Amino acid sequence: MGAVQRCTDGYELTDIGTELVGQVPVFRLWLGGYASVLASQISSGADPATGVHGGIVAEASAAIGARYLDDTIGNVLESLRPEGRICDIGCGTGARLLRVCRRVNQPGIGYDLSAKAVEAARDTVDEARRIGVDIEVRQGDATALTQDHPDVDIVTQAFMTHHIAPDEYCAAVLRSYRSRFPRARYLVIFDTVPSQDSEEPEMFAPGFDYIHALQNMEPRSRGAARRMFTEAGYICREEVELAVPNSYAWVLDMRDREGAAS
Repeated sequence: MGAVQRCTDGYELTDIGTELVGQVPVFRLWLGGYASVLASQISSGADPATGVHGGIVAEASAAIGARYLDDTIGNVLESLRPEGRICDIGCGTGARLLRVCRRVNQPGIGYDLSAKAVEAARDTVDEARRIGVDIEVRQGDATALTQDHPDVDIVTQAFMTHHIAPDEYCAAVLRSYRSRFPRARYLVIFDTVPSQDSEEPEMFAPGFDYIHALQNMEPRSRGAARRMFTEAGYICREEVELAVPNSYAWVLDMRDREGAAS
């Protein structure tokens, strides 16, 4: 059976075709965003340092999030009862930030390293203004934020912490967020870990593992991620399994406490 079949008015999608259409953002993420990595050469539009097309990654990730993740992410953040601005580090197009801020009725700010992603976020910021939601998106390096945000209550970082390595360096970066967000209560990290054997066929995990292998990266295991959070001085209050395979949300308490790492 193929992706389309004849019908009275011409052609229609089969069940397989409908499933494939739903997976288009996954194909765009791996085959479009990382095309230069796959080709082992830098092509037009890719970041010269990484070979990654930041704009495509941001847009495809937003589409995947909208289909599989945003409801769960919204539930997690809503359960924390935000009392101030939400900051999304690695926000991409800002689409997830807008949906979350609209849901919890709080302002937001996002940072992303990719100039292409920040450019794409202009449409999101314009949409936010039209519907009365206060968000902004800035270009910035997640590992070297320079501005303090005392009005931020919750910090999020989605599907990029595995890029910050080695563990000692990542722990130092996470510790630095306490200075940048001195009054924040929670750091919520959403990330993917290497795939486990599964009988369920799916497309996301093989792409994740393959692309990172080509980049000579070995993402942290679930246990290694939690140990790294502890090394950074955080207490994990909650772990939530996400709909994307091998992916989790970790709610980390940002408030200083006796004995926490500095």
